[in-house]
This record gives sequence, C-alpha cells and structure tokens, in this order.
Amino acid sequence: QTQQRCYWQEVLRYKPNPENPSKIEYEDIELMAARVGRAQQSERILNRARKYQFYEKPWMTTQKNKKAKIYNRDKRVVEDMKRYVKYVMEVRKSLREGEEMNNVKNGTGTKGK
Repeated sequence: QTQQRCYWQEVLRYKPNPENPSKIEYEDIELMAARVGRAQQSERILNRARKYQFYEKPWMTTQKNKKAKIYNRDKRVVEDMKRYVKYVMEVRKSLREGEEMNNVKNGTGTKGK
C-alpha cells in the first residue's frame, strides 16, 4: 500500500541542546527544505500514476473526439437559437413599448381593460 498525504503541514524539527537542556536547538532550514522537496517529489510520482491506470485505445480516443465534435456543433446551434429567441423577444418588447407610448400620446390608451 502506498500512503499519500493530501495536506502538507511541515514543521521545523527541534530538540533540546545536549549541553544545556533548557535551550532548544532547531534543525537547519536548508535541511528542512530538502526534506520537504524530497517528500513532495515522491508524492508527485503517485499523482502521475493515476493517469496511467486506465488505458484508452486509439480508436476509442478517435470515437470520443468525434462525439465531442458533434456535441459542440449541436451546442453551437442551440446557443444560436437562444440568441435569436432573445433578440426576437427584445424586439417585440420594444415594439409593444413603442405602441404604448404612441397610444398614450394620441389618447387612445386602453383604460377600461
């Protein structure tokens, strides 16, 4: 089994000074940086291994790309239709507002309805 840490929490190691136990002796920062670098590099290999877990045959890749092309083409058509419908609705709304403004100016508004 391989273990992998999701979150790194690296601390500077320390130990009591052998000559004077009341004083604390800290690890060299460069050693800590090297240790962290080695650990992260070893875990990168584990992350890369996920890419190669499932082999995709070339014809499967081609098929997937063809389906993606068809989907994107159909999606483009739907997006164009949405834009057209939005345009038509805005035009109709502006025409209605224009008619209402003309009716108010002429005094032929629909007060009773």
